[in-house]
Amino acid sequence: MKPRYLFITVASVTILSISLFVKFPVKVIYNPSTSAPKGTHLIVNSTIQKGDYVLSNIPEQARILAEKRRYLPENIPILKPMVAGPWDHICIKNGRLFINGKSIAMLLKQDSKGRKLVPWTGCRVLYENELFLLSTYTHLSYDSRYFGPVTRKLIIGKAIPLWVSDNKN
Repeated sequence: MKPRYLFITVASVTILSISLFVKFPVKVIYNPSTSAPKGTHLIVNSTIQKGDYVLSNIPEQARILAEKRRYLPENIPILKPMVAGPWDHICIKNGRLFINGKSIAMLLKQDSKGRKLVPWTGCRVLYENELFLLSTYTHLSYDSRYFGPVTRKLIIGKAIPLWVSDNKN
């Protein structure tokens, strides 16, 4: 990793970590991940609609796996768009994700390092407090396809891009 990118990553993680533990009315984060637009985002408490990016913690078992496999640094939330919410029908079958009967995304059998990925399984309607998060930026993302819906209590806030790059590399 180039020193410049290492510095940006360390600085971003530090700023994000501080902002998660200090109560501010709004938070500003930097996303270095390739699974969402890279750049600075404002995190606000606001109504979330389909297509909105959210900053979210992930379920405990998923967080442990993400840390172990180094998908995410320890205790760092994810930035993903909400693709389904309350009363939407989610179904994983034949290696694909369906939302309200429409095929949305494929599931991977392994990650980029060849390690087995175990998908969330189920076909059901999301409850009132559940959201389904899916990267529309890359199919290689670790998202709700693998850990299932997240509850609203895990959502930190809605992400509003301040200065981002659409470069997916």
